[in-house]
Amino acid sequence: NPLPIIQANGNLTTTQPIVKSIVKGRVLGFDPISANYKPLSGAIVKIDDTLTLNTDAQGFYETTQEFDTALRISAASENYVASTVTNVPPGISRDIHLNALNERLSYRQVAFTVPGSVVNLAENGKRPLVVFTDGQKSVSNASFVDPKTGRFSLDVRVLSNRSATTGSLFAHIMEDIGNLSVITQYGYSPNVPVPVAPVQPVPTPTPDTESDTVPLDSTSLLLSFDHLVSPEAFGEIKLDLSADPANTRLQGVVVHIYMNLPNGGRVLVAKYNDNTSTRVNQTIRVPRLPNTSFTVIAHSGSALEGSDVVVPNLQIGSAVTRQFLPVPIFTQLGEETSFSNINQTRYSISDTTPRVSWNSQTNVNSFQLNLQSEMADKFRWEAYTLANTLDYPDFGSEHPSSLKSGQSYRLQLSATDFDIGTFNILSGQSDFSTKLLNPGPANFAQGYRLSYSTLSFVTE
Repeated sequence: NPLPIIQANGNLTTTQPIVKSIVKGRVLGFDPISANYKPLSGAIVKIDDTLTLNTDAQGFYETTQEFDTALRISAASENYVASTVTNVPPGISRDIHLNALNERLSYRQVAFTVPGSVVNLAENGKRPLVVFTDGQKSVSNASFVDPKTGRFSLDVRVLSNRSATTGSLFAHIMEDIGNLSVITQYGYSPNVPVPVAPVQPVPTPTPDTESDTVPLDSTSLLLSFDHLVSPEAFGEIKLDLSADPANTRLQGVVVHIYMNLPNGGRVLVAKYNDNTSTRVNQTIRVPRLPNTSFTVIAHSGSALEGSDVVVPNLQIGSAVTRQFLPVPIFTQLGEETSFSNINQTRYSISDTTPRVSWNSQTNVNSFQLNLQSEMADKFRWEAYTLANTLDYPDFGSEHPSSLKSGQSYRLQLSATDFDIGTFNILSGQSDFSTKLLNPGPANFAQGYRLSYSTLSFVTE
């Protein structure tokens, strides 16, 4: 009974024997207020659909039976996304992390107003856009500067468990060059307290690229960096993105480039959009600021099927060459096995514990299934596997996480080039397709690729 061993790069390389033993662990649920996973008592745990357990008051589960094969473990709890993980060897402590059905973070009802000004408005007729970011999940509107007064005003809303924050203001002007939008001028104030302190009587320009001096008036910005006047305030990143010509299900490409600021926040500094081709071969101008890096997020396809490339930790002068993963293709959903009609996206099945299968792919190390009802905040299930087939768990006909006859559901299959089960992190939607809960450098230093395919079905 071999156990796959996954290298740091996600490649399956060898196997080792499984030692007969029990299975134990905890079931933890994500708390949006504290942003931490907390133990869940009374959660149902299914071991290979043959053994049913419930967690104790501290969220622990443990079998008395010993196993000598890699296992499939499912867990479910009311108000949480049910989850299945596969290839779990006995003898280890395997925690199951459940995401909240309602992923909306809790924010303070009262927003803080951040007033400010741009000292030297551009003379090219374009209005600067000002954004606030703090890396603490605060939300804020972007604001255009009033062309007559040079003033702007932002509303910043912090998480409910915070009373204040410190972030950065970034003002910029973009120009379109064909399919590419890049910054021509920008200004930056790195340490802006919110709520904002009383305005100083004399605005002081923000620091230049060689200075760490904090301005006396942090909300007064100077558009001091122009790519024509100050080319040293900019750098370049080269992109070479493509898809295999045989990958005909991908159409068009969208690319966003973010600058990651020292405080953990990020700002959009360039974007590219082509509706006709999946090829991107561009040299992109980006701002040059101390202690910053860049992240490229690229998407090809549609809301139903597509492919994403994410590359973080880029520096000025970096060159990115990546190919989009092919879209995964379903081969079975319950008794349905015909998926040749690419225009058909809705199916009918009679099984409430259906088997889901899909095609194999090179350069793919793991898969996620994400199933949800018509109301995603009422019912969802996530599964992580290295295989190409998985059965929906039998939680019992009355359990909230069981499929119900006569209901409509949406199923998304994601293929990734990393071991998704290690991180338990894909959930919901983001700018383009799939959101990562913890896509930090520690987990994805070299970036990642994923592709997805989506269909709907009704259980008769």
